[in-house]
Formats: sequence, C-alpha cells, structure tokens
Amino acid sequence: MVPFFSARQVEQAVSSERAVEAVRDAFVAYARGEWSMPPKVYVPAYPAGDFRAMPVLGGGHAALKWVTSFPGNPARGLPTVTGLVLLSDASNGSLVAVLDAGAVTALRTGAAAVLAAETLGRPDAETPGPSSRAVARSRSGTSTGSQPRPRPRSSALPLRARGRKRLLPTYS
Repeated sequence: MVPFFSARQVEQAVSSERAVEAVRDAFVAYARGEWSMPPKVYVPAYPAGDFRAMPVLGGGHAALKWVTSFPGNPARGLPTVTGLVLLSDASNGSLVAVLDAGAVTALRTGAAAVLAAETLGRPDAETPGPSSRAVARSRSGTSTGSQPRPRPRSSALPLRARGRKRLLPTYS
C-alpha cells in the first residue's frame, strides 16, 4: 500500500529549517542540470476552474504535483485549491508516496522566500519576514486576526545573519 501523508504529517515531519536546506539543494541541483522540470500544464475546466500538472525528475525520484483551482468552490463549502504530490521511484516507476500538496507548497514557498532574501537581500537588512509555517498558517486560516502576529523563527533569518556561509551565488 502506498503511504499518504496529510498536511499535518508533512508539517510535523519537515521543519522550516529542513525545508530551506532542501529547497537550496534543489535549486543548486537544478542549476547544475541534475533535475528536469518541464513546464506546468494547465487543463482548463472553464468556467468552473482548472487542473494543473507540475512534473519534476531528479535525485532518483519523479514527482507530479496535481492541483485544482475552482474559484466557485467556497460557495459549495469546498476549498478553492486542492492537490496532491505523487512521488515515484525514477528507477522503476513505482509510486512511493502521496503527499498533501498544500503543505508541501507552503513549505517550499516559504523556503524559496528565505533563500531569495538571503541571496538578493541588502547586506544591512535586519528584519526578516515570517517563517514558512507562519505564512502557511495565515493562508490556511488556522490563525485568527485577534492573535498576535507570529514572530519569525531562526530559520527565516538569512544565513549570513546566523554566521553561516551562503551556498547560492551572489551578484553585485
């Protein structure tokens, strides 16, 4: 049986720090040509919405993020966006795992933002944005406006602010 990892399980298994490391490694591997990422494919189901397929191959795995976007769904009590990530073994094609796409996307998006700030940010910048988990919570509606805004975690700080060397190229 192929394991399914819910949003909660993904969030518990992958820290913000680990997400930043994994996304950094993926960017570097992609830049080296070790990963292949064909363009996103849109499958229209207009006027109701659309389906989106995002494939990737590398590191011994193939993955497909399958996402739906149906703006009218909230009126039906359904989420606007839903999706899954299918992870396969690239050596034999077997399906290894199925993951909630929302949690994976939130971690990846937050990590990419941290790396962008680290790589492109001003050297004298001192205030990072919220962590990827704070972003995910605010987008999922799991926090209310009456709660205090989450303070950034150390993982949201640019690496140079924590005294670590940049692993991505910088441009002057």
